[in-house]
Amino acid sequence: MFLGQPSVLPKSLDEVESALGRKLLPDPFTGKSLIYRQTPDGYKVYSVGDDKKDDGGQLLKHAYETDEWGVYIRVPRK
Repeated sequence: MFLGQPSVLPKSLDEVESALGRKLLPDPFTGKSLIYRQTPDGYKVYSVGDDKKDDGGQLLKHAYETDEWGVYIRVPRK
């Protein structure tokens, strides 16, 4: 749910931060903003990881399976 509307996704990381009421910490590997990507069923906010390459937010169940760190928010659609 984003801003009380379950089918509305934030358009940018700025909107996510605005809804949270604070800035997110920067990517610890680059010092820049975390990456925000919409997906067909939600969105991801993630770090590029130690290799400093954006692999599209390949977030897996176990940290040792991927270099990127973040969250994947799934939004149920009606």
